Amino acid sequence: NNKQITIIVKDSEAVYLRDEWLQFLSTILSACKLNISDVAIVNYTSTPVMLPVLNEQLKPTYFLLFDIAAQDIQLPFTVPNYQLQKFGNATFLLVPSLAMMQGNTEAVKMEKSRLWLSLKKMFNI
Repeated sequence: NNKQITIIVKDSEAVYLRDEWLQFLSTILSACKLNISDVAIVNYTSTPVMLPVLNEQLKPTYFLLFDIAAQDIQLPFTVPNYQLQKFGNATFLLVPSLAMMQGNTEAVKMEKSRLWLSLKKMFNI
């Protein structure tokens, strides 16, 4: 968590994160000039945490929420997917499940493109 970035996912098939999702995250982080050591990854399915605990333990300035509703972690707002939202000392980005980012269909390419555009804004790339 060197860059104070917290990624929260829902993965019921793995304790932490399935390998193909981790590979995808590594790829997008690399495109953002980041790596896995720059982030904290939390699997909400095995560790359902709330915003106050996350802020206290991880002190993130950026949240990337995959398949997590704002209310799941006690955020007092809703926001459309791919729209950056500042709250407190952090910037939040809610996106669909990592499962929707797997493969090469046109729908997957569209999701990846929307994610990339939002990440470019988030990290000033």
